[in-house]
Amino acid sequence: VSLENTAIVFCDYEHGILGMYPESEERTEFLQASKRLREAVSSIPESRRPLVIHVKVAFRNGHPEVGEKGWVKNLKQMGILVEGTNQADFFPGFEPAEGEAVVVKRRYNPFLGTDLEMILRVSGIEHIIFAGLSTSGVILSGVTVAADLDYTISVVSDCTIDHNDQLRESLLSSGFAKRAQVVDSAQVISSL
Repeated sequence: VSLENTAIVFCDYEHGILGMYPESEERTEFLQASKRLREAVSSIPESRRPLVIHVKVAFRNGHPEVGEKGWVKNLKQMGILVEGTNQADFFPGFEPAEGEAVVVKRRYNPFLGTDLEMILRVSGIEHIIFAGLSTSGVILSGVTVAADLDYTISVVSDCTIDHNDQLRESLLSSGFAKRAQVVDSAQVISSL
């Protein structure tokens, strides 16, 4: 995994999203791998560190970004993931460090209605490494758009999780094949 002109994008590591996943061996392994990657990246001297971007989903009070159609209407009805609440805060160990960009999105897609693409472009990024949850949500939609924007893409397999294990495995084994290289956290860490 080359880290030249690379951004590592940590997606949806926030209380409200992680809270949707019950305690399980899979969740524990996902968090352990993600923390190892996060800590390894943070330990690199800033002059050599890849660009780190944190993406999260959050809504204004009252969810004015949410209509009566689509999957996000459920979040509005539950009144969750409101900016400034614990649910929209980053999970411990995944808080942005000083100088790391935070991108707030209102849907699955990290590019839709955000400044992610602008941050990547002005930073000279050519390669995006995605980690986060869920594999079939933010990761899939991010990979799809990034591929259309001609980025080189890597997905960190053990730093993804999904409610549907079969769908996750299908995406990692073949679904991302034409768009992204699937790697594990050890491969990324060894290239740091």
